[in-house]
Amino acid sequence: MIAAASLTRDPRRLAALCALWQNGEQEVWITLKGNSMLPTLPPGTRLRLRCHLRDIEIGSIIVYRREESLIVHRLQAVLLDAETGERKFVCKGDGNRSLDPPVPEELLVGMIVASRLPKMRVRLRHKLAHMLGPYRSAAQSLLRFCRPRRARSHEAGIS
Repeated sequence: MIAAASLTRDPRRLAALCALWQNGEQEVWITLKGNSMLPTLPPGTRLRLRCHLRDIEIGSIIVYRREESLIVHRLQAVLLDAETGERKFVCKGDGNRSLDPPVPEELLVGMIVASRLPKMRVRLRHKLAHMLGPYRSAAQSLLRFCRPRRARSHEAGIS
């Protein structure tokens, strides 16, 4: 048995295993880390990835490789090159404004078939971090500044 943590730390290993499992329709649980699928899937959501491609259709949430990462986005369109017959997949994160560049079929890993939302406290922490966005460092500095300070050992005497 391979630990899910080791798979999510090494996307190439996971992709290689999924390639081996394509015919057997094997499944593995992974954990979503980014914000691109908000509000549908918050960070920390556990996703069941089915490692086969034959049931993928428009609207499915699919997983593909991009450099050292696995990307979890919704399939928007399938493009077919008339000359080569090669299919490319156009995806977009539910929380993103723009489409991803077309993805060649050989970079697809599989599709998401089930999900488990994280615990409420994890969702709240991610929501707050997302809401703060560019103001996060300023808010952290302000919180450090506003912490109560220890009383000084020598106070100015009042007469």
